[in-house]
Amino acid sequence: MEHIVDIKIIELEPNSYHLIVEAEFSNYLKGFLIIDTGASRSVFDYNFLNSQIRNENVVKSEDSMGINAAIEDMRVGILPLIKINDCTITNSEVALMDLSYVNEAYKKYASIEVAGLLGSDFFVKYSAVIDYGNKRLVFSGANG
Repeated sequence: MEHIVDIKIIELEPNSYHLIVEAEFSNYLKGFLIIDTGASRSVFDYNFLNSQIRNENVVKSEDSMGINAAIEDMRVGILPLIKINDCTITNSEVALMDLSYVNEAYKKYASIEVAGLLGSDFFVKYSAVIDYGNKRLVFSGANG
């Protein structure tokens, strides 16, 4: 099933655009996901979602590669529900870290709360495409 989600484009600084989509989690908790195709793996804010995570484990830095290797407090856990528009993703293993520094900027300039970053793993798994002209994210392969 193909899913089409409206993208919001935020300009935090002049000529610096950030793409976001709204998501819902268990217990009707809502937040925004930054589309970050430069991130190899999607990451979620454990401060925002800590009450929803199951089977949480700390990842040792030697088990991590790339830029994430320098992050001291990386965790993984199971997120029971991620709902993006009409698409429901259940029981997803996700990377977790403190995204307070990201939230500070977004709250200051855009008055939104960031729940996480959608990385390249999402785009590969769900064959996602960003349609800049129509300001939408198109993807398939997830539950409808």
